Amino acid sequence: MGLRGRHTVDDSEAGHKPPRTHGVRGWSLRAIAGSLPTRGANQPLLKKQKTMAQETQPPIGRPDIVVADTAPLIHLSQGNALHLLHEIGRAVAVVDMVVHEATRDLAKPEAAALRAWVAEGMKPGSNTPVRYERTETGRVFETALKADPDYRMKDGGETAIVQWLVEKVDGTDLQTIVIYENGKVPNWINNRNLDADIDVLTTRAFLDLAERRHLIGSAEALWSRIEKAAPTANPRIAATIARRHRPGRRRSDDGQGL
Repeated sequence: MGLRGRHTVDDSEAGHKPPRTHGVRGWSLRAIAGSLPTRGANQPLLKKQKTMAQETQPPIGRPDIVVADTAPLIHLSQGNALHLLHEIGRAVAVVDMVVHEATRDLAKPEAAALRAWVAEGMKPGSNTPVRYERTETGRVFETALKADPDYRMKDGGETAIVQWLVEKVDGTDLQTIVIYENGKVPNWINNRNLDADIDVLTTRAFLDLAERRHLIGSAEALWSRIEKAAPTANPRIAATIARRHRPGRRRSDDGQGL
C-alpha cells in the first residue's frame, strides 16, 4: 500500500537518490561511503502532494523520537538549545556517525560540549537521556579508520540516519522528527518509502516548532544567536511531512521504539 499523504512545505531542493536496496544489509560499501547516484537539478524528487488524508494531518507536535543530523546538533549546542530536543521529543536518539562527525575532532566547534552531552545522556537515570544508536554506516567507518586514521566518509551522518529509520522506525507507529540542514536528507528519506509518520525539519523550522510549543520566546532571536556563532548555518524554514495509514502497525519489541 502506498503513501497516503506526503506534503513538502518547502520543496525547492533537488538532491541525491540513495540506491534502492532491501534493508541495510544490501547497502554496498560504496553506497555507505556516500557515493550515491544523482538526479539532475531540474528533477526534484519531492513534490507537493496534498490529499484529503494529508489535509487532516497536523504536523507532529510531541514526537516519540527526535533524531538530529550533525549540523543541527552543533548549532543547537551553539545556541545553548540542546534541551529543546528533550522537551519536544519523548526520546532523543543520536546515531553513531553523527556522534563521530560532531565529537571525534575536539578542535571543532562544540565537539567537547557535545561529547559531554552524549556521555551524560547515556548514564542510567540521566535527566537528559540520549539513546546511542549503532548503524552499519558507523561500523564501516570504524573499520575504515583502522586502515586509514584520516579517513573521512561523505554524508556519513545522513546515511546512518536513513539506515536507522529503516531498521528502527519503519513499520512502527512511532512518530518521528528528523532535524537536518543538508538538503539531501528529505529526498533520501522520501525515496526509502518508509511506512512511518515522519516530519523532516530544518533546524530553523524546529525552532519554530519550539516557539509554537511555548518552549522559547522567539525562534528568530534564538536563530540570530546561532547565526552569530555559525554564519554558514542553513537558515531555511522547511518541513516535509509524511504520513502512512496501514492497519495493524507494530511497535518495536520493547514498546518504546528503540
